[in-house]
Amino acid sequence: MKRLAYTTLLLLLLSAAGGSVCRAQIVYLVNHDTVHISNCRDTAGTIATLLQTTQEAVEMWAVIEAPGQPITLTITGSPYGGDRVRVWQGDTLGNLLQFDNAPNTSPQTVNIPYGRAIICYSKELDWNYPFIRVDWSTPQQAAYCTSGNDAFQIARVTNYTADIVWPSNGAAARVILGTDTSIHYGDTIHLTGLAANQWYTATVCAVTEQDYPCCYTTLNFLTDLTPVVGCPDFTNLHAEYTRCTYGSFSAPYINIGVMDTSSNIFFNRHMVCTDTSERDPRTNNQLRTVYPGSSGTVRLGNPRTGAEAEAITYALHVDTTYYALLLLHYAVVLQNPDHSLLQQPRFRLEILDGDDHVIDPTCGTADFHASASLGWNSYYGILWKDWTTVGFDLTPYHGQTVHVRFTTYDCSQGGHFGYAYFNAECRLKSATAEYCASADSNTITAPDGFHYLWYFDDPTDTVSTQQTVHFSNTDALLQCRLISTENPNCWVTLNTYAGYRWPLAVIDTIGTESLGCDGHLVTFTNLSTITNENGVTVGGMCESAMWYFGDGYMSHNYSTQHIYRDSGDYTVRMVVGIAGNQCRDTTEMTIHIPDFYIPAVKDTFACDSLVIDGRTYTADTIGPQYRVNHPDGCDTLYTLDIHILHSPQTLLAADTFCYRDTYSWRGQTVGYGNDTITQTARHLLADTLVAANGCDSLVLLPLVQLAPPRILFDAEPDCSSRSYALTALTDLPSLRWSSDPPDPLIACHEGDNPVRVAPPVHTTYRLMADLTDSFACPAFDSIGLSPVATPTALLSVHPNALTHDNALLVAHDISHFNGNRRWFLLPHPDNDTVFPAETSATLHYNTSGLDFDSITVILAIGDNYNCTDTARHTVPLIHVLLWAPNTFTPGADNNNRFQVVTTGLTLAELSIYNRQGLLVHRTTDAACSWDGTHNGRPCPQGAYVWLLRYQAADYPGTWRTASGTVTLLR
Repeated sequence: MKRLAYTTLLLLLLSAAGGSVCRAQIVYLVNHDTVHISNCRDTAGTIATLLQTTQEAVEMWAVIEAPGQPITLTITGSPYGGDRVRVWQGDTLGNLLQFDNAPNTSPQTVNIPYGRAIICYSKELDWNYPFIRVDWSTPQQAAYCTSGNDAFQIARVTNYTADIVWPSNGAAARVILGTDTSIHYGDTIHLTGLAANQWYTATVCAVTEQDYPCCYTTLNFLTDLTPVVGCPDFTNLHAEYTRCTYGSFSAPYINIGVMDTSSNIFFNRHMVCTDTSERDPRTNNQLRTVYPGSSGTVRLGNPRTGAEAEAITYALHVDTTYYALLLLHYAVVLQNPDHSLLQQPRFRLEILDGDDHVIDPTCGTADFHASASLGWNSYYGILWKDWTTVGFDLTPYHGQTVHVRFTTYDCSQGGHFGYAYFNAECRLKSATAEYCASADSNTITAPDGFHYLWYFDDPTDTVSTQQTVHFSNTDALLQCRLISTENPNCWVTLNTYAGYRWPLAVIDTIGTESLGCDGHLVTFTNLSTITNENGVTVGGMCESAMWYFGDGYMSHNYSTQHIYRDSGDYTVRMVVGIAGNQCRDTTEMTIHIPDFYIPAVKDTFACDSLVIDGRTYTADTIGPQYRVNHPDGCDTLYTLDIHILHSPQTLLAADTFCYRDTYSWRGQTVGYGNDTITQTARHLLADTLVAANGCDSLVLLPLVQLAPPRILFDAEPDCSSRSYALTALTDLPSLRWSSDPPDPLIACHEGDNPVRVAPPVHTTYRLMADLTDSFACPAFDSIGLSPVATPTALLSVHPNALTHDNALLVAHDISHFNGNRRWFLLPHPDNDTVFPAETSATLHYNTSGLDFDSITVILAIGDNYNCTDTARHTVPLIHVLLWAPNTFTPGADNNNRFQVVTTGLTLAELSIYNRQGLLVHRTTDAACSWDGTHNGRPCPQGAYVWLLRYQAADYPGTWRTASGTVTLLR
């Protein structure tokens, strides 16, 4: 018979009266599934289904590992012919129940007295999809679980380690991490060898000789990121220093993983853009998706709606000898639904410390909620910010770990999107000079990404506000404020010597790290500086560096690391330069690389105490070392791991024990016909063990039983959103989701968090639950869902406010629904009269003469065969007159000021922007005018954008905006 490569075991979690759900674990096995019923007080039933999903001949089997009491199996066979089901007790082939080559849908039961069963199912080639359903139940179980598991906690988590701590009460702790099981004494378990940025599940319980076995407690924890040394690649979304998260508007960091389906980039929530010619269509193809001059940028979020939010965090180890300035480039696209501010789509940039707290609340963050007051570009209700560069000075955080986090949010109501593009660069905190040595004048260029203020002593005595400044050499310190483009109150001061300049090469301290037989990692620190014509250091960093390591390799990094693959003495040469390497300086040093060795740990056992080199050890210790020389040149350095065996007992790892079977250990036999195991499977074997080191110890072997997993997969339709809420109930720690055809909404979904899907065609959703126990296997369930034919009413209304000179209300049905529609107009407030309107796709209504404060437009869509939905939008009626000219001529006899003529206003603020988006004038004067100057200087001829924020007398307390363009003529 041809075997099926993989079988599918689907577990549906059902709760009967008085039952409880307990956590368990699972592993993958080929054609072999093990179901564990949790070792807890559970009297509820669980259904396990073996399902053949292909049209091949199949033979598959499962082992039921039940709690410490008898179980009852109820078998329901396939309704198709050619099926054979056999059930054996324990590990034997004693046949208890058999369906043989005949359809059978009537349940048959079999009792397994001691909680373990093997089920085998076979079928020849058939075009039908057969199944077997196995229901299990248990009689009332006595309580035996050890209390106190709530005291276990996770503490001191790093990127590679974590501690489990609990009050020291004399009990041992059993820990299961992956497939490893161990027993620990004391009050702390130090877990090592973990991977960075990973979720881990540790299963622990308290164990005593008097009360065993125990119930397990599951502890979940996330290891930290590994900070990168040097400038990171921000487009590497899978690096150890990168964490991608996703979730909802209220919880953007709840799930970890890269949401990049690759099949449809529209759905991707973390994506790298590399097409330098691509433009974003939602900005009228004006915004480049790749930052100019770069090869790639990250798109965070997507143009889908659904109250989604996502983030990317980067961990950086700050070493200012590599770089001190972080230049962040970003562009933002937000829909503007005019919700309340805290419900709007949003983009946030944060510089955080190692504990994810904002380093500088004023200058270390940028936070934008969608709002017309931002003054961004606008395209059909979409606000977008073109590429912006902000710089951040990392000098105060040298030697520390900082996190750079970008977060995007849809609106909280679920109907509008928000996303962003970004990349970053690292720069030294230095300016670039055009000349060096004894040149009479010089040109200095500051780093990109700032506004600039050059001065010598007094910031008010400005030399230049350009990125590049030219001056005659003088024995003085030229300073430059690198001012944030987003916040003028945030700046970095850069010092540059303005006299004759020469480079001075200096290598500072050298750090070495043994990599065993792979070599030695040497860290070189470049502290080169600038000197004047007298050789006196005047400060500042050189502009370039070239390293020659003496083994044929070289590097262009300013400070650098290098791995030496062979021992010996090496001459290291460093050449530094300034002014485009017109002036250079060289320094050398000799380093010694010792012989390589392999670090190793050697277990050493002793009874009660051990004396080494005059020191007595009475507890487990890792410390003493000795070296073993090898002729191949790679020695082994042994570190002794001392294990002190304390009399009178040693507790071994528990083993399983089956009902109506026997278990033999060190001459002792228990079980059927010898020593009957109790209903709760509590048994402890003991013997005196003489170890190789002569230490006698009482050895205790507990016998326990494992439990099968349970799982429930359900879908709840939502007519209003044309979607289903998929939920998973399970006592298993890990769930994975898939669908056929693929659904990108669940492609990367993990865990038991609910997920909402909207299948466009009939789709089969599958759920797989994972255990980590070595005796376990996957468990599966699936649900077939058809599209929910539910309309969603969407409308757009223009304008945002109605006035006596703009009284035409236009509403568009943008629901993408071909069924019935009706418009309604509701006067507001406190008026229950509804005016029915037309049923066309666009509503035109003239509000002239209406004596209302506002009017509400209601759109109702649906028909007899679908759900219905409504959408509404309220537009205020404001009695305001606004008029502005389109040209003016400063300095002329007439029309020499630009003025917005208004009536009916209580407050107003007029802002004028040039074509580059810079603010040139702002006034709150009631005249709302501008004389065509900026800071007292005439502005050049050209087009300018005016923005008026105002409050109307009959709509107090609400700011509205009006805008337009005006041409300044000279």
